[in-house]
Amino acid sequence: MPLRYIPALIIFTSLTASSIFFFKKDFEYLAGMKRTEGVVIRFGAKSVSTTTSGGSSASRNTQPIIRFNVEGESYLAEGRAMGIPRWEMGQASGVYYDPENPKKNRIDRFDEKFFYALICLFFLSGGLLFSLVNFTYYKKTGKVLS
Repeated sequence: MPLRYIPALIIFTSLTASSIFFFKKDFEYLAGMKRTEGVVIRFGAKSVSTTTSGGSSASRNTQPIIRFNVEGESYLAEGRAMGIPRWEMGQASGVYYDPENPKKNRIDRFDEKFFYALICLFFLSGGLLFSLVNFTYYKKTGKVLS
């Protein structure tokens, strides 16, 4: 293997290992939690999605703040603002919480539960896509893009 491939191999291996590590950590974290239902009561300031269509723009917040109750006490679960605008005011949502400390919680949605693993997988897939394009280009032209 040529030496120029070693940095790419290190990056690929690191991103794969990081994705596996974060998925494993998140599964372990959620294993000891209980699930309850909550309601979106407001939106945070971490992320706003703006779309423009036909000359008019609309903003939508992508970070939910969900209120849920445990043994008569009210707690808040704050989303991590992944950027997928599917939240509506008053929308019901599941929340995982630590029975011993309900302030430790996580919203029951795939992108909220596995946030860091998804970021690693995003960069890993981008690198694999670039590698595929580079390989295809090399096979057709005999030159590499990188």
